[in-house]
Amino acid sequence: MRRRYLFYLCAAIIGGIYFSFMTFNPVDNFYPLYETVFQLSGSEAEFPLGFSYSELVGFLLIMFPLFIFEIYAGLMVYKYFCIASVYIFSRYTNRKGWYRKEAVRLYLLVLGFMLVMILSMIITVYLRGKYIIYDSEGFLLLFYHILIWSLYTYIMTMGINLLSMYFTSEKGYLIVSAYQIICLLWIYIAAQLFYKSEGTVSFSEMVLLNPIAHLVLQWNGSCLGILNNLLSSNYLSSHLETTIFVFLILALIVTFIGEKVVIHKDILVSNQETGVM
Repeated sequence: MRRRYLFYLCAAIIGGIYFSFMTFNPVDNFYPLYETVFQLSGSEAEFPLGFSYSELVGFLLIMFPLFIFEIYAGLMVYKYFCIASVYIFSRYTNRKGWYRKEAVRLYLLVLGFMLVMILSMIITVYLRGKYIIYDSEGFLLLFYHILIWSLYTYIMTMGINLLSMYFTSEKGYLIVSAYQIICLLWIYIAAQLFYKSEGTVSFSEMVLLNPIAHLVLQWNGSCLGILNNLLSSNYLSSHLETTIFVFLILALIVTFIGEKVVIHKDILVSNQETGVM
Protein backbone atom coordinates (compact mmCIF):
# COMPACT_ATOMS: atom_id res chain seq x y z
CA MET A 1 0.00 0.00 0.00
CA ARG A 2 2.79 2.43 0.94
CA ARG A 3 4.60 1.68 -2.30
CA ARG A 4 1.46 2.50 -4.26
CA TYR A 5 1.04 5.84 -2.50
CA LEU A 6 4.74 6.54 -3.01
CA PHE A 7 4.20 5.94 -6.73
CA TYR A 8 1.33 8.46 -6.81
CA LEU A 9 3.48 11.00 -4.96
CA CYS A 10 6.41 10.58 -7.34
CA ALA A 11 4.11 10.64 -10.40
CA ALA A 12 2.46 13.87 -9.15
CA ILE A 13 5.85 15.53 -8.57
CA ILE A 14 7.10 14.50 -12.00
CA GLY A 15 3.78 15.64 -13.51
CA GLY A 16 4.21 19.07 -11.92
CA ILE A 17 7.74 19.39 -13.33
CA TYR A 18 6.36 18.31 -16.70
CA PHE A 19 3.63 21.00 -16.49
CA SER A 20 6.19 23.65 -15.58
CA PHE A 21 8.29 23.10 -18.70
CA MET A 22 5.37 22.41 -21.01
CA THR A 23 2.96 25.19 -20.03
CA PHE A 24 4.93 27.87 -18.17
CA ASN A 25 7.17 29.66 -20.65
CA PRO A 26 6.36 33.40 -20.38
CA VAL A 27 8.29 35.95 -22.43
CA ASP A 28 8.73 38.25 -19.41
CA ASN A 29 9.56 35.45 -16.95
CA PHE A 30 6.21 35.73 -15.15
CA TYR A 31 2.51 35.04 -15.51
CA PRO A 32 -0.35 36.28 -13.36
CA LEU A 33 -1.90 33.36 -11.48
CA TYR A 34 -5.08 33.46 -13.57
CA GLU A 35 -3.06 33.04 -16.78
CA THR A 36 -1.13 30.18 -15.16
CA VAL A 37 -4.44 28.42 -14.48
CA PHE A 38 -5.51 29.02 -18.08
CA GLN A 39 -2.25 27.35 -19.16
CA LEU A 40 -3.07 24.32 -17.01
CA SER A 41 -6.38 23.92 -18.81
CA GLY A 42 -4.88 24.09 -22.30
CA SER A 43 -4.95 27.78 -23.21
CA GLU A 44 -1.95 29.95 -24.06
CA ALA A 45 -1.98 32.57 -21.29
CA GLU A 46 -4.77 35.02 -22.19
CA PHE A 47 -5.36 33.34 -25.57
CA PRO A 48 -7.93 30.51 -25.40
CA LEU A 49 -7.13 27.05 -26.71
CA GLY A 50 -7.73 26.95 -30.45
CA PHE A 51 -9.18 24.21 -32.62
CA SER A 52 -6.19 23.27 -34.76
CA TYR A 53 -4.92 19.70 -34.77
CA SER A 54 -1.60 20.71 -33.16
CA GLU A 55 -3.30 22.64 -30.35
CA LEU A 56 -5.62 19.73 -29.53
CA VAL A 57 -2.65 17.34 -29.53
CA GLY A 58 -0.97 19.77 -27.12
CA PHE A 59 -4.05 19.60 -24.91
CA LEU A 60 -3.89 15.80 -25.03
CA LEU A 61 -0.29 16.03 -23.79
CA ILE A 62 -1.43 18.23 -20.90
CA MET A 63 -3.84 15.44 -19.93
CA PHE A 64 -1.07 12.83 -20.10
CA PRO A 65 -0.29 12.79 -16.31
CA LEU A 66 -3.97 12.09 -15.67
CA PHE A 67 -3.89 9.15 -18.09
CA ILE A 68 -0.97 7.72 -16.11
CA PHE A 69 -2.94 8.21 -12.89
CA GLU A 70 -5.94 6.43 -14.40
CA ILE A 71 -3.84 3.37 -15.29
CA TYR A 72 -3.00 2.69 -11.65
CA ALA A 73 -6.01 4.11 -9.82
CA GLY A 74 -8.24 2.28 -12.32
CA LEU A 75 -7.49 -0.88 -10.31
CA MET A 76 -8.24 0.60 -6.90
CA VAL A 77 -11.68 -1.00 -6.46
CA TYR A 78 -11.42 -3.74 -9.07
CA LYS A 79 -8.32 -5.33 -7.49
CA TYR A 80 -10.34 -6.44 -4.44
CA PHE A 81 -12.38 -8.71 -6.70
CA CYS A 82 -9.23 -10.40 -7.96
CA ILE A 83 -6.70 -10.51 -5.11
CA ALA A 84 -7.68 -12.25 -1.88
CA SER A 85 -11.28 -11.17 -2.48
CA VAL A 86 -12.73 -13.95 -0.34
CA TYR A 87 -10.59 -12.80 2.57
CA ILE A 88 -11.45 -9.12 2.03
CA PHE A 89 -15.21 -9.63 1.90
CA SER A 90 -15.21 -12.07 4.79
CA ARG A 91 -13.94 -9.15 6.88
CA TYR A 92 -16.16 -6.49 5.28
CA THR A 93 -19.60 -8.08 4.99
CA ASN A 94 -21.21 -4.68 4.40
CA ARG A 95 -20.10 -4.16 0.80
CA LYS A 96 -22.06 -0.93 0.48
CA GLY A 97 -20.21 0.70 3.38
CA TRP A 98 -16.88 -0.68 2.16
CA TYR A 99 -17.46 0.63 -1.37
CA ARG A 100 -18.46 4.10 -0.21
CA LYS A 101 -15.23 4.37 1.78
CA GLU A 102 -13.27 3.25 -1.27
CA ALA A 103 -15.06 5.82 -3.46
CA VAL A 104 -14.24 8.62 -1.00
CA ARG A 105 -10.66 7.38 -0.79
CA LEU A 106 -10.39 7.39 -4.58
CA TYR A 107 -11.62 10.99 -4.86
CA LEU A 108 -9.27 12.12 -2.08
CA LEU A 109 -6.44 10.39 -3.93
CA VAL A 110 -7.36 12.26 -7.13
CA LEU A 111 -7.52 15.53 -5.20
CA GLY A 112 -4.19 14.90 -3.48
CA PHE A 113 -2.56 13.96 -6.78
CA MET A 114 -3.68 17.22 -8.39
CA LEU A 115 -2.65 19.39 -5.43
CA VAL A 116 0.83 17.85 -5.26
CA MET A 117 1.18 18.20 -9.03
CA ILE A 118 0.28 21.91 -8.92
CA LEU A 119 2.56 22.53 -5.93
CA SER A 120 5.39 20.73 -7.72
CA MET A 121 4.81 22.90 -10.80
CA ILE A 122 4.92 26.12 -8.74
CA ILE A 123 8.16 25.10 -7.00
CA THR A 124 9.74 24.16 -10.35
CA VAL A 125 8.68 27.51 -11.81
CA TYR A 126 10.61 29.34 -9.07
CA LEU A 127 13.62 27.04 -9.40
CA ARG A 128 13.72 27.97 -13.10
CA GLY A 129 14.03 31.64 -12.13
CA LYS A 130 10.48 32.52 -13.15
CA TYR A 131 7.62 33.58 -10.93
CA ILE A 132 3.86 33.89 -10.57
CA ILE A 133 1.99 37.09 -9.68
CA TYR A 134 -0.79 36.04 -7.32
CA ASP A 135 -4.24 37.60 -7.69
CA SER A 136 -7.69 36.93 -6.25
CA GLU A 137 -9.15 35.99 -9.64
CA GLY A 138 -6.36 33.46 -10.06
CA PHE A 139 -7.06 31.76 -6.73
CA LEU A 140 -10.75 31.49 -7.58
CA LEU A 141 -9.99 30.08 -11.03
CA LEU A 142 -7.52 27.62 -9.49
CA PHE A 143 -10.24 26.44 -7.11
CA TYR A 144 -12.60 25.93 -10.06
CA HIS A 145 -9.88 24.19 -12.07
CA ILE A 146 -9.11 21.73 -9.27
CA LEU A 147 -12.81 20.97 -8.71
CA ILE A 148 -13.60 20.44 -12.41
CA TRP A 149 -10.50 18.40 -13.27
CA SER A 150 -10.62 16.28 -10.10
CA LEU A 151 -14.30 15.42 -10.61
CA TYR A 152 -13.63 14.55 -14.25
CA THR A 153 -10.64 12.36 -13.34
CA TYR A 154 -12.66 10.63 -10.62
CA ILE A 155 -15.47 9.82 -13.09
CA MET A 156 -13.04 8.37 -15.65
CA THR A 157 -11.07 6.40 -13.05
CA MET A 158 -14.14 4.94 -11.37
CA GLY A 159 -15.43 4.08 -14.84
CA ILE A 160 -12.27 2.04 -15.50
CA ASN A 161 -12.75 0.17 -12.20
CA LEU A 162 -16.36 -0.72 -13.01
CA LEU A 163 -15.69 -1.74 -16.62
CA SER A 164 -12.77 -3.90 -15.48
CA MET A 165 -15.16 -5.98 -13.37
CA TYR A 166 -17.01 -7.05 -16.53
CA PHE A 167 -14.08 -7.20 -18.95
CA THR A 168 -10.41 -6.98 -17.91
CA SER A 169 -8.40 -4.10 -16.50
CA GLU A 170 -6.72 -3.66 -19.87
CA LYS A 171 -10.02 -3.48 -21.75
CA GLY A 172 -11.53 -1.19 -19.11
CA TYR A 173 -8.67 1.26 -19.51
CA LEU A 174 -8.73 1.04 -23.31
CA ILE A 175 -12.48 1.73 -23.43
CA VAL A 176 -12.21 4.84 -21.23
CA SER A 177 -9.07 6.08 -23.01
CA ALA A 178 -10.71 5.58 -26.41
CA TYR A 179 -13.74 7.54 -25.19
CA GLN A 180 -11.54 10.45 -24.15
CA ILE A 181 -9.68 10.48 -27.48
CA ILE A 182 -13.02 10.33 -29.34
CA CYS A 183 -14.13 13.37 -27.32
CA LEU A 184 -11.04 15.26 -28.51
CA LEU A 185 -11.70 14.23 -32.12
CA TRP A 186 -15.31 15.30 -31.60
CA ILE A 187 -14.08 18.81 -30.71
CA TYR A 188 -11.84 18.93 -33.79
CA ILE A 189 -14.60 17.76 -36.16
CA ALA A 190 -17.12 20.17 -34.61
CA ALA A 191 -14.67 23.05 -35.11
CA GLN A 192 -14.12 22.14 -38.77
CA LEU A 193 -17.88 21.97 -39.36
CA PHE A 194 -18.25 25.33 -37.64
CA TYR A 195 -15.63 26.95 -39.88
CA LYS A 196 -16.96 25.38 -43.09
CA SER A 197 -20.49 26.49 -42.30
CA GLU A 198 -19.19 30.05 -41.76
CA GLY A 199 -20.86 30.20 -38.37
CA THR A 200 -24.28 28.89 -39.36
CA VAL A 201 -23.63 25.72 -37.33
CA SER A 202 -23.22 26.32 -33.61
CA PHE A 203 -19.94 24.98 -32.18
CA SER A 204 -21.34 25.31 -28.66
CA GLU A 205 -24.35 23.10 -29.43
CA MET A 206 -22.18 20.45 -31.07
CA VAL A 207 -19.84 20.04 -28.09
CA LEU A 208 -22.13 20.99 -25.21
CA LEU A 209 -22.35 17.33 -24.11
CA ASN A 210 -18.62 16.74 -24.59
CA PRO A 211 -17.02 16.58 -21.11
CA ILE A 212 -13.50 17.36 -22.32
CA ALA A 213 -14.69 20.63 -23.89
CA HIS A 214 -15.67 21.79 -20.40
CA LEU A 215 -12.15 21.16 -19.06
CA VAL A 216 -10.92 24.22 -20.97
CA LEU A 217 -11.78 26.97 -18.50
CA GLN A 218 -11.50 29.76 -21.03
CA TRP A 219 -14.15 28.21 -23.26
CA ASN A 220 -16.74 28.71 -20.51
CA GLY A 221 -18.33 31.74 -18.96
CA SER A 222 -18.98 32.36 -15.27
CA CYS A 223 -21.81 33.55 -13.09
CA LEU A 224 -19.28 35.77 -11.31
CA GLY A 225 -18.52 39.06 -13.02
CA ILE A 226 -14.95 39.08 -11.68
CA LEU A 227 -14.24 35.90 -13.67
CA ASN A 228 -16.49 36.47 -16.65
CA ASN A 229 -14.34 39.45 -17.66
CA LEU A 230 -11.35 37.10 -17.96
CA LEU A 231 -13.25 34.34 -19.78
CA SER A 232 -13.48 36.34 -22.97
CA SER A 233 -13.93 33.58 -25.56
CA ASN A 234 -17.00 31.88 -24.06
CA TYR A 235 -17.06 29.31 -26.90
CA LEU A 236 -19.53 27.25 -24.87
CA SER A 237 -22.92 28.55 -23.83
CA SER A 238 -22.31 27.34 -20.27
CA HIS A 239 -20.75 28.55 -17.04
CA LEU A 240 -17.96 27.07 -14.94
CA GLU A 241 -20.41 26.80 -12.06
CA THR A 242 -22.76 24.73 -14.25
CA THR A 243 -19.87 22.46 -15.26
CA ILE A 244 -18.98 21.86 -11.60
CA PHE A 245 -22.60 21.03 -10.78
CA VAL A 246 -23.01 18.66 -13.77
CA PHE A 247 -19.68 16.90 -13.08
CA LEU A 248 -20.68 16.51 -9.43
CA ILE A 249 -23.99 14.92 -10.45
CA LEU A 250 -22.19 12.62 -12.92
CA ALA A 251 -19.70 11.63 -10.21
CA LEU A 252 -22.56 10.75 -7.87
CA ILE A 253 -24.32 8.76 -10.62
CA VAL A 254 -21.16 6.78 -11.43
CA THR A 255 -20.63 6.16 -7.71
CA PHE A 256 -24.23 4.98 -7.32
CA ILE A 257 -23.92 2.64 -10.32
CA GLY A 258 -20.68 1.31 -8.85
CA GLU A 259 -22.42 0.63 -5.55
CA LYS A 260 -25.04 -1.50 -7.31
CA VAL A 261 -22.34 -3.33 -9.28
CA VAL A 262 -20.25 -4.06 -6.19
CA ILE A 263 -23.24 -5.32 -4.20
CA HIS A 264 -24.35 -7.77 -6.88
CA LYS A 265 -20.98 -8.67 -8.39
CA ASP A 266 -19.86 -12.21 -7.59
CA ILE A 267 -16.36 -12.60 -6.19
CA LEU A 268 -14.10 -13.66 -9.04
CA VAL A 269 -13.10 -17.28 -8.62
CA SER A 270 -10.66 -17.17 -11.52
CA ASN A 271 -8.14 -14.68 -12.78
CA GLN A 272 -10.15 -12.57 -15.21
CA GLU A 273 -6.95 -11.30 -16.79
CA THR A 274 -5.70 -14.78 -17.77
CA GLY A 275 -8.68 -17.09 -17.19
CA VAL A 276 -6.63 -19.26 -14.79
CA MET A 277 -8.33 -20.60 -11.65
